[in-house]
Amino acid sequence: MDEKSIKQRKRPGDWRLTAEVLGKTIEACRQAYYHKEGRAYETVRDTLIKVIEAREALVRQLKED
Repeated sequence: MDEKSIKQRKRPGDWRLTAEVLGKTIEACRQAYYHKEGRAYETVRDTLIKVIEAREALVRQLKED
C-alpha cells in the first residue's frame, strides 16, 4: 500500500489501535510515521496497514451478514 492510499483509507481510530498494538502513544506513532525514516517508521507503517486492512475486511464482512 502506498502513502497516498494509506492517507485516503486511514480513519482516526486506526491511530489509536496501532498505538495499542505497538504499546506506544498515539503521538509517538504519528511522529514516527511522519518522520518517514528508521525502524520505528517501518514498524508503525506496517502495523497501520494491517489495522486498515483488518478494519476494512471487518466492515465488508458485517455488511454481508
